[in-house]
Amino acid sequence: MPICEPPPDMRPNLIFETVNHEAIATAYEGIRKALEAQLLQSAYLMQESYFEDALKRLATARSLRRGWDTYDSEAPNEYALSKSEVILQFLRRENLAPKRLLPSAEGGVGISFVEGDNRAELEIFNSGEVVAATYTSQSEPVVWEIGTDQSLAVAIARIRVHLAS
Repeated sequence: MPICEPPPDMRPNLIFETVNHEAIATAYEGIRKALEAQLLQSAYLMQESYFEDALKRLATARSLRRGWDTYDSEAPNEYALSKSEVILQFLRRENLAPKRLLPSAEGGVGISFVEGDNRAELEIFNSGEVVAATYTSQSEPVVWEIGTDQSLAVAIARIRVHLAS
């Protein structure tokens, strides 16, 4: 069978262009920066969602009454609720978002942090006492009392280091 060449006007029109590497690099850099900004915004929004959830739970805890957990536990009192709100504001300034905020069966409010197997808690009791604890599933809790705003800053720094380890 003879091989026929297509007529000249039927051949594909191939155009070879020189590649502008600088334009490609500039476009790539723009896309990279946009994606990086989205990731940062997503991390910020994720953190803010934890704070919003904590504030909603705190508002819900205001309506609790004694026996809220069916075991006759004290509901968080105004001191524990107000102090928890101050601590949440401090945590927000320090960019350390809690994973959960719940009323405590011991009477007060518990604020929890989780990173992998590392856990930390801040417990604000109705009595006025505030304690912090750090632990893992493989270790005993390290517990200490928080008395002032300065010791709260130190506790947050310790919690941050523990969560990152």
